[in-house]
Amino acid sequence: MAEFIAIGPILSVSLRLIAELGISMVGIDAEVRGLDLIAKNVEDDIEDAVMFYDKFAKYGISQELKLRQRALQSINKTKEALKMFRQQLRAHGNNQTLSVLLGDRIRVRKLVEPLQATQAQLARRVDWMRAALSDLEKNFDPSKEKEGLASSVPPNERPGWVETED
Repeated sequence: MAEFIAIGPILSVSLRLIAELGISMVGIDAEVRGLDLIAKNVEDDIEDAVMFYDKFAKYGISQELKLRQRALQSINKTKEALKMFRQQLRAHGNNQTLSVLLGDRIRVRKLVEPLQATQAQLARRVDWMRAALSDLEKNFDPSKEKEGLASSVPPNERPGWVETED
């Protein structure tokens, strides 16, 4: 009987640990899926940026060269951040080391922050390219390039522009 009493608390603690471990493994799986979703969203953003970059590059306007270069740099930086992010996740590939990583919120934040920062920069560059593309498609005039004015400058911001009623 004394042996049963001694085993009872051990069994209770063991069951509690198994339950907590099982719950934490479910939590880890959800967090891994969340991190994978972040990576897939960044991949989609990179694809969108490349699509806009290719459309934008077709115009070949010299005044827009700096914007194209900065957009391409942002695409490359985001690709590099995504590559580093995935390497870190692969380095912690098995559940035991991944649980240690995910248990430390500071380390997870340090893993995710560079990727999110480059994603934000990329989104800003895509917005700039989208606006410039819209302006170019509406108002493309090769003669404006000779005047030293980027053709993607909206008409209402051009010198001498007068608003008219349609």
